[in-house]
Amino acid sequence: MSAILLPYLGKPGAMRALPSPNGPVTASPSKGDVVKELPSGGVAVLTQLHARRTYSLPYEALDAAGADLLLAFYNRLFGPGPYVYVDPSVRNVLGLDVSTCGMRTNASPDWASYVGTVVTPSATGGPTGLSTGVITWTSIVAAAALQPGAAWNAATITKAPVYLPTEAVTVSVYAKASASYTATLQLAGYDATGVLNYTSTTASMALTTSWQRFTLSVAAGLAGLVSSAFVLPRIVAGASPPTSISIAAAQLEYGTVATVFQPGFGSPRVLPPGTPGREWEPAGDIATNHTFLLREVA
Repeated sequence: MSAILLPYLGKPGAMRALPSPNGPVTASPSKGDVVKELPSGGVAVLTQLHARRTYSLPYEALDAAGADLLLAFYNRLFGPGPYVYVDPSVRNVLGLDVSTCGMRTNASPDWASYVGTVVTPSATGGPTGLSTGVITWTSIVAAAALQPGAAWNAATITKAPVYLPTEAVTVSVYAKASASYTATLQLAGYDATGVLNYTSTTASMALTTSWQRFTLSVAAGLAGLVSSAFVLPRIVAGASPPTSISIAAAQLEYGTVATVFQPGFGSPRVLPPGTPGREWEPAGDIATNHTFLLREVA
């Protein structure tokens, strides 16, 4: 479980903690599955590549401030959206294909490297017992970097996890190399446009030819991240790189320690598809009941 206790919602760089739901929260995924009957008597299932979720957050006897916040999002007081939703039940907020390093053969691994390097996905050969593929990084040069996204020094703002100033952040990755070698693991911060603006104190990665897990944590409210809207893991090569470095099972989570690897649930971009409602309660004439729906848009 993540260390955070409350859901967050908002624009990157201006996230807000929602009231704590006081009933079962649902997060139903859908890939738009369509079942087709075949002449043979079997079926074919047509499905989208990526699942989209609908979140339902129930509130009973919510105070006026909490009700106003839900209605403010519904009325788009914080901008037209989409907003980023942080689900406290989710450990890994990297995307599914980023976290599993190209395990799905029909999807991009979505990692990028410094110009002049090559990234190739493999669906097999990862650490034993983990649901992950492998990205092998070759043609490495000193000071080259590898990270999720379309570019080695930028965050994809429609997908990247957001920075929460009130929460600690931990990144972790399994890695090995073609020969013993030392690289560094960073937690990188990016501004609201996705431009790199901070790299954390690095954790040394003493790579061998066997899989090892490397982790790095930063405390809540870290001064260097104050102007960051997004955070991502980043691997940086040192001098005299080996022929290749392989990575697997990448994770980014809100908390002070790395938990057991879980394929990523992503950092969903959502919108309220309808009113959160307002059921009047007689006690003090202020407590109200709401069901706050959020639908994933990308």
